[in-house]
Amino acid sequence: MPLRNIPTLSEILENPTLKSLLTKLGRGEIVSTALNVLDELRNRANIVVTERTLPTVSELADVIARRITHGDPSQIGPVINATGELFPETLSSFPLVAEAQDAVNALLADYSGMGNPLSVWDGTRQELAIETYFQRLTGVESALILNSPASGLLLLFSTFAKERTLILSRGHLYESRRRRYRLTDLLDSASIPRVEIGTTNRTLITDYQQALESCPGNALIFYAYPGHYNVVGSAEMPPVEDILKLAHAAKTPVVVETGVGGIGDMDTLFGSHIPSARKLIHAGADMLLMTGDYLLNGPNCGILMGKHDWIQPCREHPFTPALLPNPMVQTALEATLEKYAQSQSIEMALPILQLLQASMENLRYRAQRIARRLEALSSIESVRIRTAESFVFGGHPNTPQLETVQLCVHPFVPEGSSVRAELAKITRRLTANRPAVWGNVESNTLVLDLRSVFSRQDSQLVEAFENMRGVEVLET
Repeated sequence: MPLRNIPTLSEILENPTLKSLLTKLGRGEIVSTALNVLDELRNRANIVVTERTLPTVSELADVIARRITHGDPSQIGPVINATGELFPETLSSFPLVAEAQDAVNALLADYSGMGNPLSVWDGTRQELAIETYFQRLTGVESALILNSPASGLLLLFSTFAKERTLILSRGHLYESRRRRYRLTDLLDSASIPRVEIGTTNRTLITDYQQALESCPGNALIFYAYPGHYNVVGSAEMPPVEDILKLAHAAKTPVVVETGVGGIGDMDTLFGSHIPSARKLIHAGADMLLMTGDYLLNGPNCGILMGKHDWIQPCREHPFTPALLPNPMVQTALEATLEKYAQSQSIEMALPILQLLQASMENLRYRAQRIARRLEALSSIESVRIRTAESFVFGGHPNTPQLETVQLCVHPFVPEGSSVRAELAKITRRLTANRPAVWGNVESNTLVLDLRSVFSRQDSQLVEAFENMRGVEVLET
């Protein structure tokens, strides 16, 4: 395909669509975006052997205008999560409660600081307010907020490296794909001596007992609830309550990492699979490490809480000032905890819990409305609605599941193409949309799971299918 046939920058800028944008935006941004789009088109033209139809000036102008108004598809942006999994590891963040969003927006709109101009902001007031909320909601003595769960682990291990030997099961030596760290790397960085017990799939209470006998008086037990993984089959791990009982008899502290767990009880939804901070504190856990997002439904951060005598050394460690969160994170977390404290029905107050509590009747009604609109599109052959089980914490056996409603989308296949090729086009164009749409591909079918889609996103979901033409232009 001759490069000389590609429209010039001048021709594109004369298009009425871009001319209208010139009156609202600076010429520099439009020219820069147009040049990037033209470069992408030239790169594609260089690798095409046969002659293909070039996009028109109007089509290119639409692509440029959409990229300016909706953002570059390669950048982080909003996602309609139709995977059925509430916390995909490839997502950068999860939805916050409305009050937290408003609080952060208010913070960013103007200068912010203490009421007294002579007082330097150091986060102390917010730290105390957040700690007070955790004390009220869980019964914990002390809480320390850090910029990430990995920071909490690193600080914890570094604080007790000189005086304690860490005891942990080999089944708890995990890797966090989303957080991008391995527990073994953090342990090595902190230089804390450790005793690994049991095996990957089987650890017994006697393993903990023998380890405690090998390092009397200076041990620290680490117990991790699985988040996005689970060991199944021939697997055994003693309940955390048994470990707490054994450790306390030996006067040994226990730190529990709660995985995806939040503050309140989730027994009605997930049984005992998901830990509750409140329950663990009442069971006698000396320290907990939580993440601020997931089922707490706050911002991404690390929360180290527990008995004052164990948290205070962490607070006084030289590393701590470098690991504290920024004001936006503290503001969002404080607003989220305030919502917890004020809400009588917390299940309907937080976005993630709203998804969990959505009724099957509501999901079926929404699915029917979406299916009718999708079947009216020329790119869709048919849409089938089915009831299924959704692995809300990842597609692993023996992990919590919830009943859900799914849309099975079958693409229209023109002559000379194939189902697989058309499905690949649709998924590629949906992920390039703003907001992007994520689903699952099963047996040459695009499956959209409404368990993880907010009702307010239903129209956007359909519009993403309707807007696929804009992405198709550059592919052509």
